[in-house]
Amino acid sequence: LSKSAGYILASQACVAGRLVLSKTQFADKSAADRTVNLINAVLRSHGSRRRFENDIISKPWEELTDADCEELETVKLSDNIVGIGCGAFLYCSKLKNVTIPEKVTKIGSNTFKGCTSLESVTLPSSVKVIRYGAFSWCSNLSSITIPSSVTEIGDDVFVGCEKLIIRCCSGSYAEKYAKENCIPFEAI
Repeated sequence: LSKSAGYILASQACVAGRLVLSKTQFADKSAADRTVNLINAVLRSHGSRRRFENDIISKPWEELTDADCEELETVKLSDNIVGIGCGAFLYCSKLKNVTIPEKVTKIGSNTFKGCTSLESVTLPSSVKVIRYGAFSWCSNLSSITIPSSVTEIGDDVFVGCEKLIIRCCSGSYAEKYAKENCIPFEAI
């Protein structure tokens, strides 16, 4: 691990709520142990007191339950993801930070519905579609940056987001959506 990669790993891991190891079914137990040991070693080398022990979820992504999800605070999705499925983070009420990779083209229906701790989201320029209710009832969402690549925004995407300001390019579909739905917008 390079020095800069170690720093990035430490800065993300030290603020993570829980660690999800979602591909352990493809490796032996020692591989998962080595991953956790590496993360803990990097945290230690950067002066963090944080250690991962009992706050690890080790199961396939499709087997995660609502109870597992409720504790998530930070999500960094794999760079290979091209879409985020319907209800992927539904009611993850402690979710504060999400990093959406550059290859994502679609945010599915109700993806972040009820993520009441989410305050700000920046969508990458690859996103074209935001489906029905994707950010509904994110009551603390105060800012979302929507790129001009977005050409479709479903119904009720931001219902219950009373603090929200949509940040977007003038003349974009997002600006039109904001005006039609009486959501404040800020030109970027």
